[in-house]
Amino acid sequence: MYSSFAVPAVLSILEKRGRLFHGASLLGFALAFLSEAILMAGHPTPCLLEKKAHEVLGVTALLTAAFCVRWTVDPANSYARGLGLFCGALHGAIFILTGVWLGKFFSVPTETKKDGTVVASRRTWGPFDDSKKLDLTTEADIMMLHTLVALLVVMLGVVFILRLSCACQQRDAKLADGKLGEPDHAEEDHGLGA
Repeated sequence: MYSSFAVPAVLSILEKRGRLFHGASLLGFALAFLSEAILMAGHPTPCLLEKKAHEVLGVTALLTAAFCVRWTVDPANSYARGLGLFCGALHGAIFILTGVWLGKFFSVPTETKKDGTVVASRRTWGPFDDSKKLDLTTEADIMMLHTLVALLVVMLGVVFILRLSCACQQRDAKLADGKLGEPDHAEEDHGLGA
């Protein structure tokens, strides 16, 4: 899954050297995200919380792939570019945060007293006791995942809206000055498409 993200890097180098068409690296990203979505959908897990996280990651990967294709087809479409970047950033943030959350914040008891007090525990990947093959996912765990994703959507959405607002103000200023068609060397393409 992760190695597929090397494809856009290679395509970007070839694109910059004039060996491939403009936008080939974006199609490489679309293929990498589509590959990830397929692997997330097919990854079996006995833990309900991990399964829900895979579903969310699969959807964000598919959205990112779709916007990358749209951005390639119409490089001037600033909405496709903005939404592609937004979905990619959202996908990465969810991937990292759920990985840290599932890997660090769950434990199962390994030793208990007769009164039920936990004496010792060990960390597990998500709320799943693999020694007993028991899923310990609660409704609160599912709600926490959905809350985490919703907060990330809002926080990253605000950042992207502010950034797009700045870009629109710069564009409007160039329109007013009559300099919109002139090349701007500060905004060079670095292999990410148009």
